[in-house]
Amino acid sequence: MAKLRHLAIKTDNPEKLADFYKKAFDMKEVVRGTKGSIHLSDGVMNLAIQTTSEKSKEPQHPAGFYHIGFQVEDLEEVAERIRQIHPDGAPTIRAARWAETRGKD
Repeated sequence: MAKLRHLAIKTDNPEKLADFYKKAFDMKEVVRGTKGSIHLSDGVMNLAIQTTSEKSKEPQHPAGFYHIGFQVEDLEEVAERIRQIHPDGAPTIRAARWAETRGKD
C-alpha cells in the first residue's frame, strides 16, 4: 500500500508560511533548500514550502498546492500501473535528491 509522505506548497512568503505551520502544528524545520525552500516535518510527513520564484524544470507555478509524494513498496509495479492509466505521465525511474522518481497524473 502506498503511503503519503510528502506535500509541497508554493508561496510568495515561505518564511511566513513555515512559521505558521511550526507554531500552529508544532512542525519542526528539517532543512532549507538552496533555492529558498523550507522543509518541515511532523516526524512522518514532510511539508516542502517553496517560493513561487523557485526555479524548476516546470513552468512558473502560482502560489498554492504544488505536488505530493508517496512511499511505495514496489516502484516498478506502481510505474507500470501509471503507464497503463496515463502513458504520458509514466515516471522514468532515476535517482533524485528527494524522490526515487517523478510522474504526472
